[in-house]
Formats: sequence, C-alpha cells, structure tokens
Amino acid sequence: MITPHPITSAARGSALFLATTLAGLAGVAQAQDNSLASDAASDSVITTEQKLSDEAAAEPRRAPDGYRKGAERRGVYFFGNLGIAAGGDRLATVQVNEILGDETDEVSIRAGDGVHLLLGAGMFVPRIPLSFQFGLGVHYNGISSFDDSAGFGYAPLEAGAFYHLGRHRLGGGLMLALSPELDLTDTNDGRVDYEEAFGAWFQYEFMWNFMSVGLRLTALEFEPESVSGFTDLEVDDLPDPDGSFAALTLSFPF
Repeated sequence: MITPHPITSAARGSALFLATTLAGLAGVAQAQDNSLASDAASDSVITTEQKLSDEAAAEPRRAPDGYRKGAERRGVYFFGNLGIAAGGDRLATVQVNEILGDETDEVSIRAGDGVHLLLGAGMFVPRIPLSFQFGLGVHYNGISSFDDSAGFGYAPLEAGAFYHLGRHRLGGGLMLALSPELDLTDTNDGRVDYEEAFGAWFQYEFMWNFMSVGLRLTALEFEPESVSGFTDLEVDDLPDPDGSFAALTLSFPF
C-alpha cells in the first residue's frame, strides 16, 4: 500500500487555498469595477440632463408671433387685417335728418375715412426675422339718409415687408388703389371716377399668439378721371383730393 507523502498533501491544500483566495479577490475587484462604472454612467446621465436643463433655462423664450407660427406650419402665413381709418379731404356733404324733429345735419364724407379691410399672405426670409407679404382688400366709407346718400371706396392692392422683434412688428410698403369711385345717390345720381393711384404705408403692430393690434399711416392722393350725372360739373372743376389716413388696426395671422 502506498501512503501519500505528507508534504505533497500539504502543498496541494495550500495551492487550493491560494487559488480560492485569489478568485475571491478577483470577484471583489470585478464587483467594485462594475459599481464604479455604474456610478460613472449614472453621473454622466445626471450631468447630461442637468446640462440640457440649464441650456433650456438659459435659452430666451420666443415671443408670441402668430405670423411665424403660420409660416413654420405651411411655409407661408395668411392674415386678415381690419382697420378703422380717418383722414383725407372732404369729397361730398350729405344732409342727414335727425331722428326726432325736422332739423337736418350736414355730414361730410372724406377720402381717407372708413373701413380698411385686407386679406393676404406672406413668407419669411430664412434665418432673418424679416417677412414679405401681399394683400388685396377694400376701403369704403358710406353715409345714408332718407333722401341722400354718398359712398366712396376703392380696392387696395398692397405689398410690403415687416421686421419682427419680439412682440413687435414694424414695416411698410406700397399700395395701388384700384377703381376709386364716389357715388352720390340723390335727384342727380351723380358719380365721380378717379384714376388708379399709388400710395405708401407704414405700420406698427404689437403681437399676441393669435392676433395683433397696431397703427397704420397711409399717404395717398387721387386725381378725378370722369364725372357723370352732373350737368354743371366738369372734371377740370374738381380738385385732386388727398386720401391719406391714419388707422387703428386689428390683425389675425393664421
């Protein structure tokens, strides 16, 4: 019978113990490395989220601009503009009867007074807060009484540019007044036609998301072209009326 050498058995036991110890230490080191990697990844995520949050907080909020929102959705924006205008030279006077009594008042109709309505579209210049727009509408002022009435109107065709700065919108352009006409309905049924006229306009707006209010100034002058319904009145007898006006405006971009 062979008996194991006591030194060989002890050596094997020592080697086994050493291998087990090294394996345990390696496992602990690997666990520590995994923990450190996990902590680093977590810190990286937190740092990235914090950076994005800080950048969002530092970035200024874009002011409400319905024109720009419409352009971002479709490439172009559309708008409707309503103005209450006053100004210009007197074109005619109408006798207006009072509701009570037999007294009458004279009410004048002026070339710049009335309602200025415009519908149109525009687009922005890339990377610049500048927009160009075009519009077509109607400008009209009318007065009526029991016996007499008068009305003056034309169709404005406009083109212009606006600079957008926060909530503010500032611009100007040119206007062509199409088919300007004065109608007088009384015993004569007179009418005065004016030549198409060019004008210039300037407009400021304060904007919200869905609307804006503003002030508009327009410079315009008419020249009589023909007269009908008046036996004692010729074109040369009529002056060139000033149709300039100032208007409070309400705009709806979409």
